[in-house]
Amino acid sequence: MSPARPSLNVHIRRTRHIADLLWWAAPALFLLWLYRDSFRIWFREDDFSLLAFVRQVHGGDDFFHVLFRPYAQGTIRPWSERLPFLLSWNLFGLDNLPFRIGVIATAMADTVLISWVARRITGSRLAGAAAAVFWAASAAIISPMTWNSSYNEVQYPLFLLGALALFIRYIETEQSRYWWAQLTVFALGFGSLENNVVYPAIAASWVIFVANKSNRKNLLAGIAPLFGISFLYVLIHMKVAPVAPDGLYAVRIDARIAATFWEYWRWAFLSPGWAESGFSRLNGLWIGVLAMGALVAFAVSRIQRRDYRALFCLSWFPLTLAPMLPLPDRHTEYYLSAPVIGLAMLAGWGLAVAANAGWIWRAAALVPVLAWFTGMVPVVTVMTRRYVEESRLSRTLILAAQAAHQTHPGKAILLDGISPVLYQVAIFEGGFRAAGIPEVYLTPGSAATVRPAPDDDDFKRMTIDPAVTLRALEQDRAVVYSFAGDHLRNITRPYGLAAEANRHETPQRVEVGNPLYSYLVGPEWFAGLNGMLWMPAAATVRIGGHTHPGQRLRIDGYCAETLLATGPFRVALTADGVPLGEVEITAPETHFDHTFLLPDSLIGKGLMEVTIRVNPVEQVGGRVYGAQFGTISIER
Repeated sequence: MSPARPSLNVHIRRTRHIADLLWWAAPALFLLWLYRDSFRIWFREDDFSLLAFVRQVHGGDDFFHVLFRPYAQGTIRPWSERLPFLLSWNLFGLDNLPFRIGVIATAMADTVLISWVARRITGSRLAGAAAAVFWAASAAIISPMTWNSSYNEVQYPLFLLGALALFIRYIETEQSRYWWAQLTVFALGFGSLENNVVYPAIAASWVIFVANKSNRKNLLAGIAPLFGISFLYVLIHMKVAPVAPDGLYAVRIDARIAATFWEYWRWAFLSPGWAESGFSRLNGLWIGVLAMGALVAFAVSRIQRRDYRALFCLSWFPLTLAPMLPLPDRHTEYYLSAPVIGLAMLAGWGLAVAANAGWIWRAAALVPVLAWFTGMVPVVTVMTRRYVEESRLSRTLILAAQAAHQTHPGKAILLDGISPVLYQVAIFEGGFRAAGIPEVYLTPGSAATVRPAPDDDDFKRMTIDPAVTLRALEQDRAVVYSFAGDHLRNITRPYGLAAEANRHETPQRVEVGNPLYSYLVGPEWFAGLNGMLWMPAAATVRIGGHTHPGQRLRIDGYCAETLLATGPFRVALTADGVPLGEVEITAPETHFDHTFLLPDSLIGKGLMEVTIRVNPVEQVGGRVYGAQFGTISIER
């Protein structure tokens, strides 16, 4: 019998090893199952602005400029925004599947680290696996899992958890290589998301509430330099990319912080998407109360037993949420992607404790757990399917417009019948520009179907005036397509006949850089950038006449920083020889948007010639450069 014993021991070890692997793999496989439809999601909304941004790379200098230059809201996220989009575009073009695989793989790695940290807190495989499953099922990660632009919300926890795991190994082994590896991962995390500044507080929380008391003072002293790094990063970031003084991302330190915290806390237990997805508000209330009550009760019970590990799990939530709390006007669920990790670890621990406490406690624990999953999984399913459908519309429109451009080279494409959803997911953030499709516009009257916001200047720039549309069709410079659900339908002929029957006057809005408006732009202008034209010291534009008292002429343009070095930049306007006034542009402003009151003496003119004069100018390569202009329009 003795010779068989080693074989039996090997078999037992292998069985245990396989079982342990299943505990690690189960949460990742659950996440993969839950978001299986996300592999079909295409680019949408902000994805296009990031694609257009990284397409500016044409060499080594461009690469580093695009990778580290402050972007929207002053963000600098080379690893989570710039590099993934840069690689996706250059390696796979408009094929989004590789990007989707990368997102899923990152989130699966998150589940492994969540499980590992939860095991270290509790010593339980069940607690670790359950914590990772709770996080994977949370509606907080719907956006990061279905929208490329918010990928940072699943990548950033990888740095946060990775650094913490290395710090824990340093505590366990006292090997300095783990401390330095932790420092490296922590430093790299700043390239994923600014919220990485909270990591030192997370590490300190671990030392205070989880680590052995005997070495607490030395460990806290070792963390002190990490706080210094976070503080230095904040100072540099505020210098390079100052905080927005107003708007959605304006920072406000006031009483609203408490209300913001409470809202996010409620969202952690019941997604705001619950009611939006058509589910019962009353059922949602019971789900939230059950889940929140059970978790709080478990945390209180552990603290009463002086088991302060629960405080580490609880502290994770406010610490990782802290950077978002001073934004009272910008609340969004995906900001909870990292904060809910602490609650998930606490819930996993509670489930493991109940599992070892007898069948009554097991049954009692299943009630809030099942309630919470009932509130989360249906929302994940509904919202994922919604985003799949929206991205299908986006993909259909962009690729169909690309095919239409290839069919009609050199012609503008006018789109008719665009819905609000289609405009939002494919057009609003520059889908055509990102895909490299030039001269795609919206037909006159598109406001009736799109219903844009009143201040949406991009929509105004994309919408072609009726008179310009008719002229382009008569000269065979444009084709008109209508979106028919799964393709674009050419309606150029019937649309042209209808336009012919409704001729219009000269437009009161001229997009200077738009080729379709070129017949209204004087010969002095020359090629510029981003849909604008350069002017020398003086240039002219013809525009529809002044029709009502109190109307103003609005100009929108840019001047070079070099022209502001010696003093103000002056812009003076006349209309049919009548002076309208002069404005001065001073540093550091380079973009200008100003209006000039039109005198009543100009009322009744069907057409006006506006002359623009600027000073100073600069001469480069034998050409005089004054300013770039985008839009000139008459407004009430």
